[in-house]
Amino acid sequence: MRSKETLSAVDKAMLVLNAVIAHESSATLAVLTRETGLAKATVHRVLNVLHEHGVVARTEAGYLAGEQLVDAGLSANADLFAMFRRESTPFLLDLHRASGETASLSVLVGDTVHHLNQLYGHRTCRLPEQVTARKASAESAITRILLAHSSRVPAAVARAKELAAARKTGIATSQCRSGVITTLAVAVPHASVPWPVALAVTGRTGSLDLNSTAKSLRGTAFAFAKHLRVVATRASALSQEAG
Repeated sequence: MRSKETLSAVDKAMLVLNAVIAHESSATLAVLTRETGLAKATVHRVLNVLHEHGVVARTEAGYLAGEQLVDAGLSANADLFAMFRRESTPFLLDLHRASGETASLSVLVGDTVHHLNQLYGHRTCRLPEQVTARKASAESAITRILLAHSSRVPAAVARAKELAAARKTGIATSQCRSGVITTLAVAVPHASVPWPVALAVTGRTGSLDLNSTAKSLRGTAFAFAKHLRVVATRASALSQEAG
């Protein structure tokens, strides 16, 4: 391996990027400097360039893989996400029929929440395809429950009161700023993917029965998780037969 003095700018960028990717949670500038063996000023300069190109994201605790890499991961797993949309539809339909409100399936990839599938009626809410997860206390229950079950969340954020409560109770509830819309969300246990997965119901405050909706969400999440395990087992068996 060449000495640090003979490395090109591209070599240094790849060293820093690989060091960032190697961490499941945010890595600080000091840690990345130590691991790459480069000068601190050089690492900081490279991180700024990588951030400008979207391959590195900044957090309060350090640096993570950015949206460009996350999107590449999504593309590489297109079949998996298509399966999630297909297999979740009957379960979302049950939640929508029971509540009369929007039922959705979401995942947290990097620092972006992707609403992969949702069923909504003429007068119910429609969620955006994706949102950036920033401060959990300021986001919806969907973001909160996903962050609570993510291994990539910085320790300081993971200790936040809202996330601790979501992990303890297994459910998160939130209202929009005007108080008109309420969301309940639960994590799908053991979803067999590298990202946390959540089911949620979003509807008008007052018309949404919180107790019955929470019960339906928990039951549906466990049923969906069980269904996913059956699907995975079936796919594995077919793959072995084909081999």
